[in-house]
Amino acid sequence: MHFEPVGPVLFSIYLVRVSDFRVFANDTDFEKEAWLKPGFKQEADHPVVNVSWTDAMTFCKWLTERDREKGLLKPADYYRLPTDLEWSQAVGLVGENGKTPEARDMGVPDVYPWGKTWPPPAKVGNYTGEETGSEFAIRGYNDGFPNTSPVGSFPANKYGLFDMGGNVWQWCLDNWNANRSAKVLRGASWYNGAMKLSLLSACRIHAAPNSTTDNYGFRVVLVRNGTGEEFAK
Repeated sequence: MHFEPVGPVLFSIYLVRVSDFRVFANDTDFEKEAWLKPGFKQEADHPVVNVSWTDAMTFCKWLTERDREKGLLKPADYYRLPTDLEWSQAVGLVGENGKTPEARDMGVPDVYPWGKTWPPPAKVGNYTGEETGSEFAIRGYNDGFPNTSPVGSFPANKYGLFDMGGNVWQWCLDNWNANRSAKVLRGASWYNGAMKLSLLSACRIHAAPNSTTDNYGFRVVLVRNGTGEEFAK
């Protein structure tokens, strides 16, 4: 896994791949099998799907412990999911208002991971294009992938991060709002297309921590010399 700095943390440039998750699953005797059966063909370099927020957090804990044992991390270093505001910074959003992800949702109009144009320019990300044959496809857009695509198939953003728009929704650390019953996802997916609002950089969705579906995945961030207080979110 390769990381690039964004603000105070290091972001994985790629979504967690099937190959990454397989190492975790084998090492921990992970019993769930939904990630192996998304309903369409995936290769090792595709983003893992059908993983919950809880699964993603367990992966981060496992990776932290493994890399500490290998001497790759110091005792105060650890992996976790990005916070909602860290994710916003990594996608290039500025000027968001609101104390919770719910309050910030859709708060910046007409800004997408690729810029401010609509429809998206050719080959900027894996969305629902005409390759899917869907009635909800973006007219005139064809990314070549009806389902997930290998990570890094489309250009990286200014921070060197791939798939910050499209491919799979990405779990974030935060609760959706004060009632703490749901977690946040960002970035849209291969299943999102002509509905412009769902592709906005400021778009959030939310789901219960144990929810899984074939367009939910995640990426990790690396915190150097941290306190671990973020895990209380």
